[in-house]
Amino acid sequence: MPSPVSEDLRKRIKQAVEAGSSCRAAARRFSISESCAIKLMQRWRKTGTLAPGQMGGWKDYALAPHEGRVRALVAGQADLTLDELRDQLGREGIRVGRTSIWRFLAALGLTLKKRHSMLPSRAGRTSRRPARPGAGGRRP
Repeated sequence: MPSPVSEDLRKRIKQAVEAGSSCRAAARRFSISESCAIKLMQRWRKTGTLAPGQMGGWKDYALAPHEGRVRALVAGQADLTLDELRDQLGREGIRVGRTSIWRFLAALGLTLKKRHSMLPSRAGRTSRRPARPGAGGRRP
C-alpha cells in the first residue's frame, strides 16, 4: 500500500492553490496525481487539516455490544456448541454467524469446552484405538 504524501509537500500544494494555481496545475508542478491534489484541498476545506487520514481500518465485532450476554451464556453452560450459542442469541434477537461468534470468543479468550458424555470404562475400552499407519484400515 502506498504511503501518504509528506506533510511538507502537502503544505506546498496548499500554498500553491491558495496563491491562485488550480489543483491540476499544482499536481503537475509537484508531480503528484490530480486526484491527490483535489482530494487534499477538499480535505483542507472540509476539516481544516492537511494531516493524512487513517490508512486501513478496524471493524469492531458484531457482538461487541452484547459482550455481557455472551459471557453470561458461556459461563452458564460452558459446553455449548457454536450453533447452540448462535441459536440462543437468535432467540434474543441477536443475529450473527458462527464464524463471528468464534472470532469474538477467541478475542475475549473464552472457549467452549465439551464435557465427556461418558466416563471411561475400567473393564474395557469404550472406543476403538486409532489405526496404525500403514495398517490398511483392518483391525484384528
